[in-house]
Amino acid sequence: MSTETALREIEQANEKHAEDPESFAVDRESYQRTFDEVAAIGGSEELEALTERVIQDITVANERPAPEAVRRHAVDIFERHGVAIPDDSALSPSDSMGTDAELDADPF
Repeated sequence: MSTETALREIEQANEKHAEDPESFAVDRESYQRTFDEVAAIGGSEELEALTERVIQDITVANERPAPEAVRRHAVDIFERHGVAIPDDSALSPSDSMGTDAELDADPF
């Protein structure tokens, strides 16, 4: 699975289930950066798992998860799959759950 395929699937779920589907354009760049990072560090299996998780969130909650939540999902998937996140990655635990997230700032 490619990042573009993942984003297309998320966009389709967003259009079908989200209460505010038009707002996806605002978060798309952050989503793309996270998905690109997942593909680069992990691979197709992790990318597919993250896509499924985001689609599940949209379907169940009728809203798209915030970019920060998507990054946390990515970190969780890497941990479950035993994939090490490089220290210089935007997904490293210090970046995804540290100061930027505490301040509600998007590090992307």
